[in-house]
Amino acid sequence: MYDGELVGELRGVNRREVIAAYRAYQIKVHGESVAANWPVNDPGIGIGSWKLVGEDAKRLNNKRKASDDDVPSQKSNKPRTGGPPGLRWDPTDYSCAYDSLLTILRAIWRVDSAKWGHRFGSVSRHVKTLANGFERALEGVRSLEDVRDEVRRAFWILDSVKFPKGHAYTSLGDVSDALFGDANWGVHVHKCFRCGIVDHEIAGFRALKYIAVDEARTTAGSLFSISEWFNRYNLRVSGNNCANCGHALMRIKKATKVPPLLVFVLSSPEVIINRELSVLVEDVAAKYYLSGVVYSGKKHFTSRVIKRNGDMWYNDGIETGRESVFEGVMQSEDIQFINYCLTDETTRGAAAIVYALAE
Repeated sequence: MYDGELVGELRGVNRREVIAAYRAYQIKVHGESVAANWPVNDPGIGIGSWKLVGEDAKRLNNKRKASDDDVPSQKSNKPRTGGPPGLRWDPTDYSCAYDSLLTILRAIWRVDSAKWGHRFGSVSRHVKTLANGFERALEGVRSLEDVRDEVRRAFWILDSVKFPKGHAYTSLGDVSDALFGDANWGVHVHKCFRCGIVDHEIAGFRALKYIAVDEARTTAGSLFSISEWFNRYNLRVSGNNCANCGHALMRIKKATKVPPLLVFVLSSPEVIINRELSVLVEDVAAKYYLSGVVYSGKKHFTSRVIKRNGDMWYNDGIETGRESVFEGVMQSEDIQFINYCLTDETTRGAAAIVYALAE
């Protein structure tokens, strides 16, 4: 059980070294075949201390015409900038629930601002506001913090209890629901698989999903992957019986339109995160790739942006502000460690996972 301090062997100057040290420690204590047993309870220990070196220590110019993330990715082991800009945390009106999620959304939008501007507009009026704001920020007319505050004010007007000002904590789930919850991308039906009768069909396929602790494991106790959970969620017993034959009806959720984003809010980081997802839309597979993870711990949210080429960038609105720290290129074995984010001796667990449409 993690008690707030790493054992002596678990030291490293970066994430990969900590992971390597952890593997070696587990093998030493338990043997070669042991699986990583990450803590299930509150993973937060405190706010990490990232340190930017050399040119990385220079702050971004808020009025520049082009963003640092316009620079093509180059594989290098040297510390570098060129990553997605983040948002500075607001110490007057706590903002980390917004900062962490908007950092990921802005990185997705920047891949192709014209295409994603249109897609964001189809999600909700608030996400459309973000796209317009991102464009203005790229032009140097506004800051990303201005964009955040505009959306935040709109949420506060809607519900000042859920979206408070001042030194109050905002739920990441509430922010996600306000951004993505209203959009409907399909239907759900109650169908009898014995006689084929469809009981009723109503709108009901949201791109925002909540995964509860008890839904992330099989009855035997093993973890589901996001993909496995998603398939089970879309096909389950409805609790009603067929009026024709009395057989149990199944509830089927199916997409009839392609959602640009899929967002999973987690009540626990204990779930297997897939690098890619596939969703059937009218019998055609829509592909999604992992674009970012929001982490929670010690009443603070941070984020990791994952680019299509595997580049991973860490951002903390308090510690790194508008800069993002390059962590390396994701390898196939890294996906099993993506549930947790280690910065020095701080560990935070995944609280939300964002997938973007691949096409």
